[in-house]
Amino acid sequence: MCILRRAAISGRITVNPLRPLRSRVLVVLASSLLGIALWGAAARADVVDPQVGLRFRLATPIHNLSYFKVWPSRYEPGDALPEHMTFFFQNLLKESPLITATLVDKELGAGWPTHGFTPDDVVLKINLEDAAFTNRNTMGSKMTGRAFVRMTVYRALTKDVLFTTVVKGRETRWNPEYLDILDKQPVLWKDFERTVYWMAIQDALRQAANELLRNYTGYRILGRLTAVATPAEGLEGTWDRRAKRFHINLGRDDSLKVGDVLAVTRASAARTVDAEEPVMLYPQVVGKVKVVFLQERDGVVQVVSEHKRAPLEPGDALSVPILAPRKGQL
Repeated sequence: MCILRRAAISGRITVNPLRPLRSRVLVVLASSLLGIALWGAAARADVVDPQVGLRFRLATPIHNLSYFKVWPSRYEPGDALPEHMTFFFQNLLKESPLITATLVDKELGAGWPTHGFTPDDVVLKINLEDAAFTNRNTMGSKMTGRAFVRMTVYRALTKDVLFTTVVKGRETRWNPEYLDILDKQPVLWKDFERTVYWMAIQDALRQAANELLRNYTGYRILGRLTAVATPAEGLEGTWDRRAKRFHINLGRDDSLKVGDVLAVTRASAARTVDAEEPVMLYPQVVGKVKVVFLQERDGVVQVVSEHKRAPLEPGDALSVPILAPRKGQL
């Protein structure tokens, strides 16, 4: 479940970006980046409330609709995949300090209890739709796993579908000797969890998480470069002249840490024939900056890279992925 608070906090606004996404990615970006990229505009950022963050509720369990079953143990017939897929996906969401991932039990059919939910609450339902495992025994064993995962995101109260995505995971491994646990029946979890087949399922689940949290279709903290940073009077000689620094309108309250490397984007605008959305923005990465100083609501970054023909300047937008690692991404 994802709750984003729509409250102005010192000029900052937290918005709910979940909406039909496939055909409206640029529209979402336009509404977010337009206010950021305007030169000289008031400081503004679309951020997540640091006291609340994102609260996802994953409808449990993640169902295994494929033909393939894995026994928990030799003495416990059944299917271990739903429990392990649910645990794995929940931990993916927990990788971010801004995310609280909880579970909600499904009722019969597509239902779930709605007591205590708000209009902004979101429920995720995920199924392993199919799995294909192959093994070729020519010059050793070449094992290939393919997994197909469907994720549907719902409004918790109305149970309306916000969007659905299908992702495919694939992994291949070669062994010099013949090796394939699928020859053993039943397949036990202690053997299966070390195979390329489980890696393929994990890959599909990671891609589903990315659809929510890492891509332009998901959640990002947006800020901007607000001014050129200069050394204090009398300290000019202590500053590396080659260092180019900027003030930013994001800080520790936006989950940033010293050392984080952030992408800087600049958008080109285009007028369209669509009466409802007459202008669309096309954001493009123009450089990267590293956080060198932070306060609660602002900070200073140093330029790591920039295009010679398009140097970074105040007004450029900062794009901070909530889930993706930020340190050392040069």
